[in-house]
Amino acid sequence: MRAIILLCLLALPAFVQAQTTGQTTGQSTGPAPVPLPPWFVEIDTAKKGEVARADFLKHHMKSFDELDANKDGKVSLDEFLKLAEPPFLNEVPGGPSLEERRNRIRIAFQNLDTNSSGFIERAEAEAPIQGEFNQYDTDRDNKIIEPEIRLIMQRLAQRQAAGRLQVEAERRKGLMALNDLIDMQMRDADKLDKNNDGRISQQEYLVPVGPADGPQSQGQLPYDARKKLVLIKF
Repeated sequence: MRAIILLCLLALPAFVQAQTTGQTTGQSTGPAPVPLPPWFVEIDTAKKGEVARADFLKHHMKSFDELDANKDGKVSLDEFLKLAEPPFLNEVPGGPSLEERRNRIRIAFQNLDTNSSGFIERAEAEAPIQGEFNQYDTDRDNKIIEPEIRLIMQRLAQRQAAGRLQVEAERRKGLMALNDLIDMQMRDADKLDKNNDGRISQQEYLVPVGPADGPQSQGQLPYDARKKLVLIKF
């Protein structure tokens, strides 16, 4: 839920994993500098290499100011629901429908409306932004400097890379387990060659799939799934 709130209202950056580069001579230069998040570049227009708390807050409150049409310092639910529509959030093919997006925005509204007033007041909107700034400002000097944010981005990229490796390992483990299972079932494959012609037809190969129903199919995958897996192996 916090992710939804921050993505919709605060426009937090997408984090990009750094890649290595090499010189034209072929010599390795080591890892490239970790890219700065877009918001840092947008705020630090003077190229000072730092972002002050006030500037960070102003930048991330742009969406709130745009939603606060009557400029009364608070955003109603109707105003907040505009986050589900362009230009705040564009339609994505195969993505959630407008109503699904609105439902998520409603939940985010309830979480931000901490005093249950029916409005998101400026202080309520600023609170998570201040918390985000504090995570970046590791030395608590009320400004974020390049070394701080690059280190955080590097650690985040490393965690993301480790997560992807873990997911891939789990996926491969599942594939290996499937192949082992089918290989075990096919150890006596010669017994499937009923007509002794030295070949196994697709129909003969499907014998290990088992019955579609009945006691022997209890606790197994659905018949169609078993059949599809064996045909892939075939």
